[in-house]
Amino acid sequence: MRTRRLVQGASLILFLWLFAISTTQLASFIPPDLFLKGDPLAGIHVFLISWGGLSSFVPALAVVFLSLIAGRAFCGWICPLGTIFDLMGKLRRGTNRDPRWLLSKRAIPLFSLGLVLSSALFGLSLIGWMDPLVILTRSVALILEPWIMDSGAFVLRILRPLAQKLDWFWLWEAQISPPRFWLTGFSLAWMGTILCISLVVTRLWCRAFCPLGGMLGLLGSKAPISRKVTDSCTECGACQRVCPSGAIGDDPRASFRFRCIACLRCQEVCPVDAIYFSPASASPKAQKETRGFALSRRGLLAVGAAGLIGGLTVRTDAGRVAPRDRLIRPPGALPEGMFLEKCLRCGLCMSVCMSKTIQPSLWEAGLNGVWTPRLDLRLAPCEKHCNRCGKTCPTGAIRPLSLEERIHAKIGTAVLLRERCLVWEQDKVCLVCDEICPYDAIEFREVEGKRRPFVTENRCNGCGYCEHKCPVQGESAIVVVRMGEIRLEGGSYKEEAKKRGFVFEEARGEGGPTDGGSGEPERLPPGFLRP
Repeated sequence: MRTRRLVQGASLILFLWLFAISTTQLASFIPPDLFLKGDPLAGIHVFLISWGGLSSFVPALAVVFLSLIAGRAFCGWICPLGTIFDLMGKLRRGTNRDPRWLLSKRAIPLFSLGLVLSSALFGLSLIGWMDPLVILTRSVALILEPWIMDSGAFVLRILRPLAQKLDWFWLWEAQISPPRFWLTGFSLAWMGTILCISLVVTRLWCRAFCPLGGMLGLLGSKAPISRKVTDSCTECGACQRVCPSGAIGDDPRASFRFRCIACLRCQEVCPVDAIYFSPASASPKAQKETRGFALSRRGLLAVGAAGLIGGLTVRTDAGRVAPRDRLIRPPGALPEGMFLEKCLRCGLCMSVCMSKTIQPSLWEAGLNGVWTPRLDLRLAPCEKHCNRCGKTCPTGAIRPLSLEERIHAKIGTAVLLRERCLVWEQDKVCLVCDEICPYDAIEFREVEGKRRPFVTENRCNGCGYCEHKCPVQGESAIVVVRMGEIRLEGGSYKEEAKKRGFVFEEARGEGGPTDGGSGEPERLPPGFLRP
């Protein structure tokens, strides 16, 4: 039992540590998406919805092998969400008995599994709503990380006066900028619901709803290492009272192998040592037939019908065929259809984004686009020298690009809204968009004797610096739209940009953004608005 707790603790620490190193050099040796790549349900889901992508989930073979040998041992020993459920059990003793509505419906995990897979087959992605590893990854990215960094910033504010008195300049100058994400409350509500139901009934999510647990239970239905009971059993019921997954029914000698997570608690509390886990068989007299689960024909038809209806709903949703023109995807994102198919909605790209401009979508891409990454360029620009999102994407929905390729991965084009622009509408002197643009895509031309800003579209990368820094309150006077975006399934972005006549190589001179490369700063006219 102590060994299992150590393994659980190490697994949870590893899961959180991978987040901590996701932006460091260590991420090159231990990928931060290791748990997601080890998720066999995510692998099958991606394959069914896109008919490819299995090569990204090679670590999942280890989990499949473990399930074939020891059933749902992954759930009881390794799953970080399962570990959190066990830790919560220390706070409040929930019942280990199935609620009345679940007693006659113990095949619900198979319904969840069938719904996720059948929906994927018909084009609807439910993996972001149902897969425990995806849900936990997104919750850490969108909820826990901002909380931790906000707490760190608060502590810094408290310590700053002390640091000033002690001349600790390193502490005085330290800065922590907590990230801000849309849909944090929505994500918290979904994760909170899962945690709360598992407080009422121990591991209720695992035993009743988890599709990954359903898959592993199905794979391990004939696993040689399983719970076995000898003929010394006195039927005292101690094992029934402590089983966290409800795997032991009315008869303590038999168990629902489909549910058993091999946590060894029943073995630990047995007063006569009648329970053990090994490939060996118990005596035929004592070992009763292990009961499993099976979906009826009616159940299979219901699952298939639900998946078909969901898939047809998504296919007829206008957001699928006409996403909003302000829906900007990260650089390197696959073409929209393939992107929606491969994206797990895990939030890793949002966590590692240097400027935190990558935010979760709500309805911008229709029903199937909830929690998929988009860029909020009013909030922050897409940094020119950052390619972290592609390097951490577990499925390749965002391609891992070199910095040179990333610069040529045009994500949109800036458009001037003249009715909001201070120069066009109010005849004010403002050079912010021109000065801040790293691609020299803004130029001023004479219009009726006055200098007006224009966007040179073949030089605009869509980075959003202009939109972010525009001094106009509310919506920016210059916004990035999807027009001209480059999204490739394969091949070179640099070559594609060259074919389309885009020019991104020439940057501003070393002397500064307005010196023309001379090294002398340009004198700015009175009334210039700085970013």
